[in-house]
Amino acid sequence: MKKRLTYRFPWEALPSYGGFFIPTLDVHGVRELGLKDGVRVHIIGKAEPAIKDGKLGVLFTRGVKHH
Repeated sequence: MKKRLTYRFPWEALPSYGGFFIPTLDVHGVRELGLKDGVRVHIIGKAEPAIKDGKLGVLFTRGVKHH
């Protein structure tokens, strides 16, 4: 049985135009999950594959919150 990982996307804790990095090998899957989570809390974000400190992952950046 494969265990599903859960991710925390700190969209609401970010200042406008802030960002966070999620290390993962499943870049496309985590990108999709993270962007959907941003829409859930009314935040338009961007996500792109990146390497940080030698780790592959997704770099998420926040735009301005829409009310």
